[in-house]
Amino acid sequence: MTQMSDPALIAITGTSGLIGKALTKRLRSESQPSLKLVRYPTSAEGKRFWDYSEKVLEGGLDDCDALVHLAGETVDGHWSSLKKQLIYESRVQSTKFLVEKILSCESPPKVVVFASAIGFYGSKRANRVTEESPPGSGFLADVVEEWEQASEILEKYGMRVVRLRLGVVLAKEGGALHKMLPVFRFGLGGAIGNGEQRMSWITLSDVVEMIWQSIHSNSWQGNYNAVAPEVVSNQTFSRVLAKVLKRPAILKVPKFMMETIFGEMADSTVLSDLSVEPKRLIEMNYQFRYPNLQPALEAILGN
Repeated sequence: MTQMSDPALIAITGTSGLIGKALTKRLRSESQPSLKLVRYPTSAEGKRFWDYSEKVLEGGLDDCDALVHLAGETVDGHWSSLKKQLIYESRVQSTKFLVEKILSCESPPKVVVFASAIGFYGSKRANRVTEESPPGSGFLADVVEEWEQASEILEKYGMRVVRLRLGVVLAKEGGALHKMLPVFRFGLGGAIGNGEQRMSWITLSDVVEMIWQSIHSNSWQGNYNAVAPEVVSNQTFSRVLAKVLKRPAILKVPKFMMETIFGEMADSTVLSDLSVEPKRLIEMNYQFRYPNLQPALEAILGN
């Protein structure tokens, strides 16, 4: 693994989110200087104001060796026209703006890491997909494809760019698992629909490790499926989570109920059926902290 020297300063967007908080904690534990790019005016040390809609990035990025772009509107909730606009702009427009700022630097960051998503492949694919698979169809797939394309110009200029196509990120502090826990702890958990839809997941600790390695190792470049090797069905996930919590999981949430409540969002997220292979991570011999679901949930939940 070809190492780059420790970056002098790592700029991060989305530091108030689940991954951003965990990453800044890791950097702090490693005594690695970092800079939070925040969406409000500030003069605080270690923070810098940026707003892609206003084309503002105070202080620029010339003093940063690395940039990690994690910011983006959550896809949770009903997808109204306004919500879809926010999902699109917070990813595509923000990336285009950051790319413009990077290209205007006299001394640009040496590496840029983008949090992408397996939504690139659409919501339903019969066969297992790898990084070489073509994009899928649907709103989320279209957004992710354009989102990734927005950063391709950096590679044409010879910059090292890493895109992590994230699966369902498991953590007790936030995300899907955090929302499931109260229901399952009351013994009211269970599969959604017929439970056969496949689920590609990854632990938060593995995501942070991948970002860390992406920053520090020159061997990381291009697109990676940031998912664990073990793909499980929704039914299996529910059964294993209930087992770890020592609770029953006999109830089922009807598919029509999810579609009625969440509409298009349900089909693209909780009802999606994707088997995603982390082919490039396996080929580069990335050592997953948690390649299998039950040990992952036991570690996350402190069992």
